[in-house]
Amino acid sequence: MIQCVRNASSGERLSSVNSSSKVSKREVGSLESIQNSGGRRERQRLKTRAKITRAARTLFARKGFDATTTQEIAARADIGTGTLFNYAKTKEDLLLLVFREEMDVVVGRAFATIPGKAGLLDQLLHVFDAFIAYHQRDVEIAHALIRQLSSVNTPETRDDIIVFMRGLVGRISELIKDAQARGELRAHLQRGILAHNLFSIYYRLLQEWLGEYITYEQYVARIRPALELQLSGLRPRQV
Repeated sequence: MIQCVRNASSGERLSSVNSSSKVSKREVGSLESIQNSGGRRERQRLKTRAKITRAARTLFARKGFDATTTQEIAARADIGTGTLFNYAKTKEDLLLLVFREEMDVVVGRAFATIPGKAGLLDQLLHVFDAFIAYHQRDVEIAHALIRQLSSVNTPETRDDIIVFMRGLVGRISELIKDAQARGELRAHLQRGILAHNLFSIYYRLLQEWLGEYITYEQYVARIRPALELQLSGLRPRQV
């Protein structure tokens, strides 16, 4: 095609350029139409997803997780059951959908309100206390949630939880990095592993509380010493 353009007369080249410009404009218009259509579809998808999560949360709170059916959730969201299954294959997946959307907000607020002058231990407790407050809103749903998180069935849901956890561990890693800069922790630490360990301490105690192996008061009594023990051996050595 390049050789054809080179062999053409100047008039032919001008005609070719003008024709190309016209095609280009049509193509741009077509592309914008496709993008707008895609944007509308995405907005509709998000709107439907929001309706589903609101309906699920309302019914879970009103009837309990076990007593609620997917048909009831679809009816309350004013959609067909088939549409519902495009967003979540099972009621358990719906529970995780609700959890993800709500926890994104909880996590964001928890880290946004961390006391800047506090040490790492108190910063971690601030974050974990926000998580516990979320679960205390509806302990029955929290029970079901912990059960489901232990055995996620669908790859899509599992991937979604992995992404959430990576983001959370990354935020904790940043707190550790800041603590290192303040001289609270040794400089040469594998922050990702430490962040995972610290979250695991909280999560294990959360499981024990929701599994009714310990009381809430016992959770409160144990979380600080458990985190402190993990951190105590990682402080800079005094010279």
